[in-house]
Amino acid sequence: MSNEARQCHSHNDAYYTDQPQRVPLEPLLAAIRDHRRCFKVITHPEFGACGVRQTCTSAEVEELRSQSDLHKFLFDDTMALARALLGTLESYLREAPAAIERGELVVAAYQVKWAAVFVESIDKSDIRYIETLRECADLMRRLGHSLEAQELELRIKTLADPATRDAHP
Repeated sequence: MSNEARQCHSHNDAYYTDQPQRVPLEPLLAAIRDHRRCFKVITHPEFGACGVRQTCTSAEVEELRSQSDLHKFLFDDTMALARALLGTLESYLREAPAAIERGELVVAAYQVKWAAVFVESIDKSDIRYIETLRECADLMRRLGHSLEAQELELRIKTLADPATRDAHP
């Protein structure tokens, strides 16, 4: 190992380059363990892995992110992916009513199929999506999926306002 690499190694737990590199085993295992504790990959039997939910509080995530560069890299990358996937899933659900109006029931049904992944991806304290979820439950009923609509309505009742921790009406 060159002197420059040793210096860099003493300041960072991991290097982020396009070149293969060695990462010490213990810091790698710690970062993976913490990552698995704070993020859940949401899977769907038909679509595979397609959602991510943060299972730790924001304060816990910030504390863990500060433990190492590897933690920061894994957590930041996962949070960016989670936001992108959630935005995509929400847009599918927002487009479904227009597909129904155009008579494209297959398209609407496909878009609503993503609802389970969308719902699982939402943190229980995230009430921003309540209206989208209510619209989705209504769509499911219109498409003849009353059991799924009922399950979604029950999930809506579990969402809480993060400021007050009160359940949403």
